Amino acid sequence: AVHVSEQIRKKLEATNFSLKEASFNVTASFGVAQFTPEDTAESCIKLADSRLYTAKQSGRNKIISQ
Repeated sequence: AVHVSEQIRKKLEATNFSLKEASFNVTASFGVAQFTPEDTAESCIKLADSRLYTAKQSGRNKIISQ
């Protein structure tokens, strides 16, 4: 998941988007969590969400998996 997220992040960052007469770049942050036998779907989603917000608060355009 980290590898795929990194590929998506890099591709987005390198792509120049155009809308009418404006062009812009997009960045993305990701939070990644691994589902373990002790987890519930809800706890795993909460962990990934928490990591996403950590990525955004610590500078954006990154992946947090731990």
